[in-house]
Amino acid sequence: MCFIHKHILQEAKNLSTKLSLHSTLNKKHPPKGKVFIDFGAKDAILKGKSLLPKGIKFFSGNFDKGDVIEIFDETNHYIGKGIAKYSSEDLKNILKDLPEKTKCFIHRNEMIIL
Repeated sequence: MCFIHKHILQEAKNLSTKLSLHSTLNKKHPPKGKVFIDFGAKDAILKGKSLLPKGIKFFSGNFDKGDVIEIFDETNHYIGKGIAKYSSEDLKNILKDLPEKTKCFIHRNEMIIL
């Protein structure tokens, strides 16, 4: 298989994954919580980065790992939504005492920006 065919197949796979994520985030699972992020985090995710806990100012709702979470900036403007890597209880504990190295809260591949 030539490079071009491999590239086309990979792009089709990526599109299929994105469409599946879009369907999951918009139709199958209603949001269970909200996070409000600072402008640095907003800038980072608009540039394709993952959402780290250190960019979260506060959150609302009771959610589990894997639930859909809505993302807002500090001025309550809706940014998008994604799949939580932590429960609300775990996030609360992480935000109390932010460790130096913390895994992302919402990975960029599991986030839809609107």
